[in-house]
Amino acid sequence: MKVLVVEDDGAVVQALQSLLASYDYAVDVAPDGEAALTLAETFTYDLMVLDLMLPKLDGLTVCRRLRSQGQHLPILLLAGHGEAQQQATALHAGADDYVLKPFDAEEFMARVQALLRRGSPTPAPILAWGKLQLDPAAHRVCYDIHPLLLTPKEYAILELLLRQPERTWNAQGFLDHSWSSLEAPGLEAVRVHIKEL
Repeated sequence: MKVLVVEDDGAVVQALQSLLASYDYAVDVAPDGEAALTLAETFTYDLMVLDLMLPKLDGLTVCRRLRSQGQHLPILLLAGHGEAQQQATALHAGADDYVLKPFDAEEFMARVQALLRRGSPTPAPILAWGKLQLDPAAHRVCYDIHPLLLTPKEYAILELLLRQPERTWNAQGFLDHSWSSLEAPGLEAVRVHIKEL
């Protein structure tokens, strides 16, 4: 899964990158609203974590523009205070959920996973193919009853394959969905991960 974090506070960015990476998500970062729109138009993301107060364009404007362009990616809005009117405005602007800073890591990840489940073409909590099972909530992969140890990229590729089993994937597709835009491993790296998987 690929997540775009739109945040201008370096400490919050670091915390979010670390937290999301611990769940094997590929993370791109945009420091302002204009950069967020550019990245969202250039790359495919499974989720956007969007700060309300940003330089250049604020989070509400980014939400409205993305929705007016027909973008349906889930948006989790971050805000420093939680007035009821502001929450309602954010949801009307196109945000799918709203979290106040400072946030609890466990609650934040539960909200992220809930948003990803809503947008997932496979509603089942455990993804399966024959005896192979991937539990996204527990971050566990088993074949029959035997647990499998996978690298984060192998896990990301397998999850992508199980979430969209009807789709034919090429190496570039895996790069677009499982690596951040700053990583440039090349097509051969994808082939190596597929071979290991």
